[in-house]
Amino acid sequence: MGTTNMYLKDWHRRFAGQRFGFLEQFCLENGTTSFEALVTVAALRPQQTVLDLGCGEGPLLRYVLQRDVRYIGVDFSAASLAAARQQFGATAAEFVEADAGQMPLPDASCDVVLSHMALHIMHPLEPVLFEVARVLKPHGTFHGFLP
Repeated sequence: MGTTNMYLKDWHRRFAGQRFGFLEQFCLENGTTSFEALVTVAALRPQQTVLDLGCGEGPLLRYVLQRDVRYIGVDFSAASLAAARQQFGATAAEFVEADAGQMPLPDASCDVVLSHMALHIMHPLEPVLFEVARVLKPHGTFHGFLP
């Protein structure tokens, strides 16, 4: 595991459950949060399978749940996923502990891949993008929100 991933795993372990709450305080010019904006741009349709890449504690799930979709959150932090499961345990959300560059998902299994404030800290990035392309269905879409 690279130095970046060791640092991130330790950071997630120490601060699980505290990571994204502050981001919802900030709104775009139109008054929506960046989470809402990402979900809106993705134009999710009922029954789609949506992958949240680098889902952390699942803050994006709150906005995705308003759609009738299957949600899969992937993150390499067991502590963050435990916080997400605790917060969203009664939902049909699925959380998978995995490196974004080696996801245990079938080929062409996702209609949409979303990534909120996570892609820029994934190193190396090339395997992650190959994995996104692999898990997307033909004509699937990838939407990311970066700083």
